[in-house]
Amino acid sequence: MLNALSGKIAAFLKQPTAQAADVSDLLAAARQDATDARRLSDEARQRALDPTLTEKEADAAFAASQRAAFAADRLDAGVIALAERLEAAMAQEAAAARLAAYNDAKNARNRTVDKIRKRYPALANELAELAEEICTVSDLVAKANENLPEGAARLEPPEDMARGFKAAGFDDSGFGLVNTPVHGAVALRIPRYLALPHPSRPKEMLWDSGSTLPSGYVFQKSRFNSSPEGDAGT
Repeated sequence: MLNALSGKIAAFLKQPTAQAADVSDLLAAARQDATDARRLSDEARQRALDPTLTEKEADAAFAASQRAAFAADRLDAGVIALAERLEAAMAQEAAAARLAAYNDAKNARNRTVDKIRKRYPALANELAELAEEICTVSDLVAKANENLPEGAARLEPPEDMARGFKAAGFDDSGFGLVNTPVHGAVALRIPRYLALPHPSRPKEMLWDSGSTLPSGYVFQKSRFNSSPEGDAGT
Protein backbone atom coordinates (compact mmCIF):
# COMPACT_ATOMS: atom_id res chain seq x y z
CA MET A 1 0.00 0.00 0.00
CA LEU A 2 2.80 2.39 0.90
CA ASN A 3 4.69 1.69 -2.32
CA ALA A 4 1.44 2.15 -4.29
CA LEU A 5 0.87 5.64 -2.84
CA SER A 6 4.49 6.63 -3.48
CA GLY A 7 4.02 5.62 -7.09
CA LYS A 8 0.82 7.65 -7.31
CA ILE A 9 2.61 10.67 -5.88
CA ALA A 10 5.43 10.28 -8.39
CA ALA A 11 2.98 10.15 -11.31
CA PHE A 12 0.99 13.08 -9.95
CA LEU A 13 4.05 15.29 -9.56
CA LYS A 14 5.00 14.68 -13.19
CA GLN A 15 1.79 16.34 -14.34
CA PRO A 16 2.40 19.93 -15.51
CA THR A 17 -0.68 21.29 -13.74
CA ALA A 18 -3.13 20.13 -11.08
CA GLN A 19 -6.18 21.40 -9.24
CA ALA A 20 -5.51 22.60 -5.71
CA ALA A 21 -8.28 20.37 -4.35
CA ASP A 22 -6.69 17.25 -5.90
CA VAL A 23 -3.26 18.17 -4.52
CA SER A 24 -4.76 18.75 -1.08
CA ASP A 25 -6.44 15.33 -1.04
CA LEU A 26 -3.25 13.52 -2.05
CA LEU A 27 -1.21 15.52 0.46
CA ALA A 28 -3.52 14.48 3.31
CA ALA A 29 -3.25 10.82 2.29
CA ALA A 30 0.56 11.03 2.08
CA ARG A 31 0.82 12.51 5.54
CA GLN A 32 -1.39 9.79 7.01
CA ASP A 33 0.54 6.99 5.27
CA ALA A 34 3.87 8.45 6.40
CA THR A 35 2.63 8.34 9.98
CA ASP A 36 1.46 4.74 9.53
CA ALA A 37 4.81 3.74 8.01
CA ARG A 38 6.70 5.17 10.99
CA ARG A 39 4.50 3.17 13.32
CA LEU A 40 5.04 -0.05 11.34
CA SER A 41 8.79 0.54 11.29
CA ASP A 42 8.92 0.97 15.08
CA GLU A 43 6.81 -2.15 15.63
CA ALA A 44 8.99 -4.26 13.32
CA ARG A 45 12.16 -3.05 15.00
CA GLN A 46 10.78 -3.98 18.40
CA ARG A 47 10.04 -7.48 17.08
CA ALA A 48 13.57 -7.77 15.71
CA LEU A 49 14.94 -7.05 19.17
CA ASP A 50 12.93 -9.91 20.70
CA PRO A 51 15.55 -12.30 22.16
CA THR A 52 13.28 -15.28 21.68
CA LEU A 53 13.40 -14.96 17.87
CA THR A 54 15.76 -17.00 15.78
CA GLU A 55 18.42 -15.17 13.79
CA LYS A 56 16.43 -15.62 10.63
CA GLU A 57 13.24 -14.30 12.21
CA ALA A 58 15.09 -11.33 13.69
CA ASP A 59 16.66 -10.49 10.31
CA ALA A 60 13.26 -10.62 8.64
CA ALA A 61 11.74 -8.30 11.26
CA PHE A 62 14.69 -5.90 10.96
CA ALA A 63 14.36 -5.87 7.16
CA ALA A 64 10.65 -5.10 7.49
CA SER A 65 11.51 -2.25 9.85
CA GLN A 66 14.02 -0.84 7.35
CA ARG A 67 11.58 -1.07 4.46
CA ALA A 68 8.87 0.69 6.46
CA ALA A 69 11.30 3.41 7.58
CA PHE A 70 12.41 3.97 3.99
CA ALA A 71 8.79 4.11 2.84
CA ALA A 72 8.09 6.73 5.53
CA ASP A 73 11.11 8.78 4.43
CA ARG A 74 9.97 8.64 0.82
CA LEU A 75 6.46 9.66 1.78
CA ASP A 76 7.87 12.56 3.82
CA ALA A 77 9.72 13.72 0.72
CA GLY A 78 6.47 13.42 -1.21
CA VAL A 79 4.67 15.47 1.42
CA ILE A 80 7.21 18.29 0.97
CA ALA A 81 6.85 18.22 -2.81
CA LEU A 82 3.04 18.09 -2.64
CA ALA A 83 2.95 21.01 -0.19
CA GLU A 84 4.97 23.06 -2.66
CA ARG A 85 2.69 21.99 -5.51
CA LEU A 86 -0.37 22.91 -3.44
CA GLU A 87 0.99 26.38 -2.75
CA ALA A 88 1.70 26.88 -6.45
CA ALA A 89 -1.74 25.57 -7.47
CA MET A 90 -3.52 27.85 -5.00
CA ALA A 91 -1.53 30.84 -6.20
CA GLN A 92 -2.31 29.97 -9.82
CA GLU A 93 -6.02 29.59 -9.14
CA ALA A 94 -6.11 32.83 -7.16
CA ALA A 95 -4.36 34.63 -10.03
CA ALA A 96 -6.87 33.17 -12.49
CA ALA A 97 -9.76 34.34 -10.29
CA ARG A 98 -8.29 37.84 -10.06
CA LEU A 99 -7.83 37.95 -13.83
CA ALA A 100 -11.41 36.79 -14.41
CA ALA A 101 -12.76 39.42 -12.01
CA TYR A 102 -10.58 42.06 -13.64
CA ASN A 103 -11.78 41.15 -17.13
CA ASP A 104 -15.42 41.12 -15.97
CA ALA A 105 -14.99 44.58 -14.45
CA LYS A 106 -13.18 45.85 -17.54
CA ASN A 107 -15.88 44.56 -19.89
CA ALA A 108 -18.64 46.02 -17.70
CA ARG A 109 -16.76 49.32 -17.56
CA ASN A 110 -16.40 49.41 -21.34
CA ARG A 111 -20.12 48.73 -21.82
CA THR A 112 -20.95 51.57 -19.45
CA VAL A 113 -18.49 53.88 -21.20
CA ASP A 114 -20.28 53.18 -24.48
CA LYS A 115 -23.63 54.03 -22.88
CA ILE A 116 -22.24 57.23 -21.37
CA ARG A 117 -20.79 58.35 -24.69
CA LYS A 118 -24.03 57.61 -26.53
CA ARG A 119 -26.57 58.82 -23.98
CA TYR A 120 -24.88 61.22 -21.53
CA PRO A 121 -24.85 64.40 -23.67
CA ALA A 122 -28.57 64.21 -24.45
CA LEU A 123 -29.51 63.26 -20.89
CA ALA A 124 -27.37 66.03 -19.40
CA ASN A 125 -28.90 68.64 -21.67
CA GLU A 126 -32.40 67.35 -20.94
CA LEU A 127 -31.82 67.59 -17.19
CA ALA A 128 -30.28 71.03 -17.59
CA GLU A 129 -33.33 72.18 -19.54
CA LEU A 130 -35.60 70.78 -16.82
CA ALA A 131 -33.58 72.53 -14.10
CA GLU A 132 -33.76 75.80 -16.01
CA GLU A 133 -37.52 75.39 -16.41
CA ILE A 134 -37.86 74.72 -12.68
CA CYS A 135 -36.06 77.98 -11.94
CA THR A 136 -38.14 79.95 -14.43
CA VAL A 137 -41.47 78.59 -13.21
CA SER A 138 -40.40 78.95 -9.58
CA ASP A 139 -39.80 82.64 -10.21
CA LEU A 140 -43.26 82.95 -11.78
CA VAL A 141 -44.83 81.22 -8.79
CA ALA A 142 -42.90 83.41 -6.34
CA LYS A 143 -44.08 86.58 -8.11
CA ALA A 144 -47.67 85.33 -8.14
CA ASN A 145 -47.46 84.56 -4.42
CA GLU A 146 -46.28 88.11 -3.76
CA ASN A 147 -49.55 89.50 -5.16
CA LEU A 148 -52.18 86.81 -4.61
CA PRO A 149 -55.77 87.28 -5.79
CA GLU A 150 -58.22 87.74 -2.95
CA GLY A 151 -58.95 84.42 -1.25
CA ALA A 152 -56.41 82.50 -3.38
CA ALA A 153 -54.09 79.97 -1.74
CA ARG A 154 -50.36 80.28 -2.13
CA LEU A 155 -48.92 78.31 -5.03
CA GLU A 156 -46.31 75.68 -4.30
CA PRO A 157 -43.15 75.80 -6.41
CA PRO A 158 -43.07 73.01 -9.01
CA GLU A 159 -40.12 71.15 -7.53
CA ASP A 160 -41.50 71.17 -3.98
CA MET A 161 -44.86 69.97 -5.24
CA ALA A 162 -43.30 67.22 -7.36
CA ARG A 163 -41.07 66.06 -4.51
CA GLY A 164 -44.05 66.01 -2.16
CA PHE A 165 -43.30 68.93 0.15
CA LYS A 166 -45.11 72.13 0.90
CA ALA A 167 -43.47 75.29 -0.30
CA ALA A 168 -40.01 75.49 1.25
CA GLY A 169 -39.91 78.10 4.01
CA PHE A 170 -43.66 78.57 4.35
CA ASP A 171 -46.51 76.88 6.18
CA ASP A 172 -50.17 77.49 5.46
CA SER A 173 -50.05 80.82 7.30
CA GLY A 174 -47.02 81.94 5.33
CA PHE A 175 -44.50 81.55 8.11
CA GLY A 176 -42.12 78.84 9.31
CA LEU A 177 -40.23 76.10 7.51
CA VAL A 178 -42.39 73.12 6.61
CA ASN A 179 -41.29 69.77 5.15
CA THR A 180 -44.53 67.82 5.28
CA PRO A 181 -44.77 65.04 2.66
CA VAL A 182 -47.81 65.24 0.39
CA HIS A 183 -49.80 62.03 -0.07
CA GLY A 184 -49.13 60.37 -3.43
CA ALA A 185 -46.15 62.57 -4.26
CA VAL A 186 -43.55 61.31 -6.69
CA ALA A 187 -40.02 60.97 -5.29
CA LEU A 188 -37.63 62.78 -7.60
CA ARG A 189 -33.92 62.34 -7.07
CA ILE A 190 -30.95 62.67 -9.36
CA PRO A 191 -28.61 59.69 -8.77
CA ARG A 192 -25.97 60.37 -6.16
CA TYR A 193 -22.97 59.94 -8.43
CA LEU A 194 -24.35 61.41 -11.65
CA ALA A 195 -22.21 64.45 -12.36
CA LEU A 196 -23.69 67.01 -14.74
CA PRO A 197 -21.03 69.64 -15.50
CA HIS A 198 -22.17 73.24 -15.47
CA PRO A 199 -20.92 75.20 -18.50
CA SER A 200 -19.15 77.77 -16.34
CA ARG A 201 -17.72 75.14 -13.95
CA PRO A 202 -17.18 71.97 -16.02
CA LYS A 203 -15.66 70.03 -13.13
CA GLU A 204 -18.53 70.69 -10.71
CA MET A 205 -21.89 69.00 -10.49
CA LEU A 206 -24.81 70.74 -12.18
CA TRP A 207 -27.16 69.72 -9.38
CA ASP A 208 -25.92 68.14 -6.17
CA SER A 209 -27.37 64.76 -5.22
CA GLY A 210 -30.81 64.98 -3.65
CA SER A 211 -30.51 68.68 -2.88
CA THR A 212 -33.23 71.27 -3.33
CA LEU A 213 -32.69 73.49 -6.35
CA PRO A 214 -31.21 76.76 -5.04
CA SER A 215 -33.56 79.70 -5.38
CA GLY A 216 -32.66 81.99 -8.25
CA TYR A 217 -29.94 79.65 -9.55
CA VAL A 218 -29.96 79.83 -13.33
CA PHE A 219 -28.92 76.79 -15.35
CA GLN A 220 -28.01 76.69 -19.00
CA LYS A 221 -27.75 73.88 -21.48
CA SER A 222 -24.46 72.05 -21.07
CA ARG A 223 -22.30 71.93 -24.15
CA PHE A 224 -21.02 68.45 -24.96
CA ASN A 225 -19.29 66.79 -27.84
CA SER A 226 -20.08 63.19 -28.76
CA SER A 227 -17.25 62.13 -26.46
CA PRO A 228 -17.35 64.10 -23.18
CA GLU A 229 -14.04 65.50 -22.06
CA GLY A 230 -12.77 66.45 -18.62
CA ASP A 231 -13.91 65.08 -15.28
CA ALA A 232 -17.41 63.66 -15.13
CA GLY A 233 -17.46 63.18 -11.40
CA THR A 234 -16.63 60.22 -9.23
